[in-house]
Amino acid sequence: MGLLQEKLSKFRLPQMYMERGVYPYFREIDSAQDTEVLMDGKKVLMFGSNSYLGLTHDSRIIEAAIAATRKYGTGCAGSRLLNGTLDIHVQLEKELAEFVGKDEALCFSTGFTVNEGVIPQLVGRGDYIICDDRDHASIVDGRRLTFANQIKYKHNDMEALERELQKCEPDAIKLMTEKAANYAGIEVVPLKVKYPQGGEKQLIDAVIGRQVPAPPAIPINVGAVVQNVGTAYAVYEAVQKNKPLFERIVTVTGKSVKNPSNFLTRMGTPMSQLIEAAGGLPEDTGKVIGGGPMMGKALANTEVPICKGSSGVLIMNEKEARRAEPQPCIRCAKCVSACPMGLEPFLLATCSAHGDWERVEHEMIMSCIECGSCQFTCPSHRPMLDYIRLGKGKVGGIIRARNAKK
Repeated sequence: MGLLQEKLSKFRLPQMYMERGVYPYFREIDSAQDTEVLMDGKKVLMFGSNSYLGLTHDSRIIEAAIAATRKYGTGCAGSRLLNGTLDIHVQLEKELAEFVGKDEALCFSTGFTVNEGVIPQLVGRGDYIICDDRDHASIVDGRRLTFANQIKYKHNDMEALERELQKCEPDAIKLMTEKAANYAGIEVVPLKVKYPQGGEKQLIDAVIGRQVPAPPAIPINVGAVVQNVGTAYAVYEAVQKNKPLFERIVTVTGKSVKNPSNFLTRMGTPMSQLIEAAGGLPEDTGKVIGGGPMMGKALANTEVPICKGSSGVLIMNEKEARRAEPQPCIRCAKCVSACPMGLEPFLLATCSAHGDWERVEHEMIMSCIECGSCQFTCPSHRPMLDYIRLGKGKVGGIIRARNAKK
């Protein structure tokens, strides 16, 4: 203890800050919390308060608190689970649930206890928590109460996050690599989890370092053929079992879907039957998408049959389906940075909107893979992909007519 006491006696950093008048802790406040407070009899600006709405000194809140104290006392004298739930707790939670449009609500005494109580309920053993290394202490305590695998990445460093994401399924990659070692000519190549990495041109570039030229060039022009797992399995069944392709796995999902599921579905089955099997069309349905959220197409009705290219049905609620009002372009170039094909989406969309088909053909509009990254990242919510699809259709027709004359 002598060494510890000696070191502590020499630690005068807090005293030094106090002497300079810049020590930020335990400063006495002589007034209510507001944008200005009294400290040592002087008015000072308050930048550290959590009273964001200024309700701590609102006269209505104060009177209600006095009335509640007179009726219920100064405390609940027990936990919510046993004897600490008051009728005003239930009333508040009911009103909050109605206000935010949810079935139920649960109140916590502080934001800290929210994270301590909720995080352990969201994840369990075998799950992953990927967290910023500067997360708030409440998040740190909340995740410590779980049995999840925890991975931290450097604060606000997206490249560090990408690297850490690769660690989430190391066992699966290891197992596939071990299995593939028994077969000649097969190699497992782990890739970054980054949309649209699954596109054939992106896969070819990432795996074998070859770039497919602009249309009409296709992957075979660079000595590559890209097949997904479903197609590879269908080829196996056709060759080994003489079984034609008449069914495929289709995912039905959405935030409001009662029973999101994967269905082995025969081609020709109406999508409406799959939706019914997943619990039916939710009441708050705003849009039904054939495919995924980025590249899928909105369906006019759900009687569309499943075909060999069907992969999923996404049911979006009204809030998700509602498009934000488009605003003028602010020239931020986020769409350019997001485009995996190195195009200028804002230019393609603008020229397509004005019918300048010669210009958009020159700007390589046919190279667009319609991934939707440009529209997703646009802070002005401009419908770029809609106009680009229009432009591609027009330019494609012009090219076909030109080739027919040759």
